[in-house]
Amino acid sequence: MRTDNYKGGSEYNFRSEYITKEGVQEFESFPYLNGHWVIYRIPSGVEILDLRYRESRYDTDFVGAFECNDPSLNSLWLKARNTMILMNQIFYTCDDRAIPLIRKAIDNLIDWQRADGALYSPVPAGSWHDELPMQMLLSIGEKGFWNYYQQTGDREAIARSYAAISRYLALWNFDENGLAIHRAGGWDWGDWGENIDMPLMENALLYQAFRTAILMARLTGHEADVAGYEAKLQRIEASYQNIFWNGREYRSPGYTGQTDDRGHALAVIFGLAKPDQWPAIHEVLQREFHSSPYMEKFVLEALFQMNQAPTAYARMKSRYAKMVESPLSTLWEGWGIGPEGYGGGSYNHGWAGGDFSCL
Repeated sequence: MRTDNYKGGSEYNFRSEYITKEGVQEFESFPYLNGHWVIYRIPSGVEILDLRYRESRYDTDFVGAFECNDPSLNSLWLKARNTMILMNQIFYTCDDRAIPLIRKAIDNLIDWQRADGALYSPVPAGSWHDELPMQMLLSIGEKGFWNYYQQTGDREAIARSYAAISRYLALWNFDENGLAIHRAGGWDWGDWGENIDMPLMENALLYQAFRTAILMARLTGHEADVAGYEAKLQRIEASYQNIFWNGREYRSPGYTGQTDDRGHALAVIFGLAKPDQWPAIHEVLQREFHSSPYMEKFVLEALFQMNQAPTAYARMKSRYAKMVESPLSTLWEGWGIGPEGYGGGSYNHGWAGGDFSCL
């Protein structure tokens, strides 16, 4: 017993197998089988009395909804919701059962800190130990740990994590202008796709991480650390404008690719880009389409933050058109599936659900 998603990305996942005996028997798969079609391989001589399936999600009502006069946006929202549902009950029940699981994820990230200070995610394989610096900066910052604190008031989680976060941020060195000297980590990955202006992304993510570290330091009684964080913040902010901004767009020295939409979005969201730069950035986000669905959420969020909702909706409809028109009920890791996807690309990927929160 397997589904069409048995090899849903580049790796095989669960299937179930049952060996029959004499008589009438019942069998239900222990692991969740994720997909749109169930595929059975039944040997001759076995009589099937009934085949059934059921949704394996928490039985609860949905809070909040989106509906408009545009069928494509309504479909996109429903597919984004389905994608988030398939993360199972951990993140969408939002109750006392979910909070400890999210807290466990935070604790595990900190507890598995490497001896050299690097943070990495040990899931899904305990043998994995490579750091993805850009993802870790997001995890410990405004969108990660601090968002958890804002939603729960769990001060102890921040107090327990602070030393590890401070140690992690100390791994970065800076050039004479106060900009980050690139850290590749174990996997030098900022996003799928091409035309990634990494200095824009890395410095914006460091900026928000230091900004969050200031809040954490004040919350946990480490006021003495604040001045150091503020000094780094000020230098990144000044050089981001003086070195990366050319009057029309952000572009790091030596970068020769097409203008990166991702870096512009992060600059807006984290406050590096000022309102008088927004019209030019709006122009960039109307013509540059390089981000994967992972970073596209930030692009859309930046457009809404700049009060450019019509552009955000138009971009959504354009970029997600293939997913909306697909018979599949979920959103994809990349803009295509299989050979057209990144690394194989699963057709149900949590990071593609960013439209859910934006809409």
